[in-house]
Amino acid sequence: MKKFLFLLWIGACWYLAGMYRLFPLLVVAVVGILVFLIAGILPFFLKKQLELSFPQSLAVVEKGEEIEVDLRVKNKGRLPVGRFGMRFRCFSKAFRGQKQKCKRSGSVAGGETEEIRAGFPTPFCGLFFVSVHRAYVYDYLSLFRSRISRKPQLEVAVLPPLRRMKLEFAAESLPESAGFEQSAPLLSGNNREEIRQIRAYAPGDTYRMIHWNQSARTDTLLVKEYSREEERRVRLFLDLTLPKKAKPQAESVFYELLYALLMGLLSQQFRPVVVWQNESVRQGFELSGEQDCCELMVRLYREKIHAGQSYEAKDEWGEGLRFGRDLCIWYNGTPAISFTETGYEEELEQRIRLG
Repeated sequence: MKKFLFLLWIGACWYLAGMYRLFPLLVVAVVGILVFLIAGILPFFLKKQLELSFPQSLAVVEKGEEIEVDLRVKNKGRLPVGRFGMRFRCFSKAFRGQKQKCKRSGSVAGGETEEIRAGFPTPFCGLFFVSVHRAYVYDYLSLFRSRISRKPQLEVAVLPPLRRMKLEFAAESLPESAGFEQSAPLLSGNNREEIRQIRAYAPGDTYRMIHWNQSARTDTLLVKEYSREEERRVRLFLDLTLPKKAKPQAESVFYELLYALLMGLLSQQFRPVVVWQNESVRQGFELSGEQDCCELMVRLYREKIHAGQSYEAKDEWGEGLRFGRDLCIWYNGTPAISFTETGYEEELEQRIRLG
């Protein structure tokens, strides 16, 4: 529309200049033609000056939080870019149809860098991608535009909210590692062979830990603090078999329950060893903290799972935990609890007895 009005204005000036022999009006028409031609060429030069990039390759957010991405627009030339526009797109490769879009525009001076922020809601857990779907540079009159071909993409991992399953292992079924003493406290270490340090007595310390010789010499109660032995390990087998018609909500519930299960094990000083099958390759990952849990979730998000194909490891389901997309937890071959897709949040509040 702007181009049509601009050409109409040039045509009117040209017509009036010729009709009434007005030389100044003729000059205005000629200048208008030159401006029109320059405006058509300028965006092709300006777009070569712009460089689009995200500050990181992977962003991590929690479900329910908004995905906020900052796109850096750097002008490497001297000429200012009066206007640029872009369309962001947020999508998931696992679930087609879950696409979100938004538009942003701005300007950047020569040799400067501007940041454009875009936000998207996170209704589900999983791996999402935020990309610049389309980007344009305009001339100073916004008559013409040219598309930028370089389109960066950002990977966003939407993690489940922090919850911990309330697990109760039967005493006779507790998984043990070498040297683990089931009755020994875990707070100050339980390796009786190596003393890490001698410190002052604190309320709650057992009298068995008192260093009587040193206490008698210094006339102060001192206790021995031992090095903690290797923490207990428990194997967790995952069944990643994806139904033919997988729904985003069901996938999100699976990841939320898995995350809560792992955090529940870690809070009880267990070291989960997670095992899963991907086609003909068996994968494994040992967790020692919350950061490892986040890393595992991102790794599972990136697994290429084909709907309808089995990803089970039944031959090793003897000892340990099993959890699959049926939302059922098994322990040592016995079902412990089966969650529901709609009531899992309330079901997480109850204690789960294993063994």
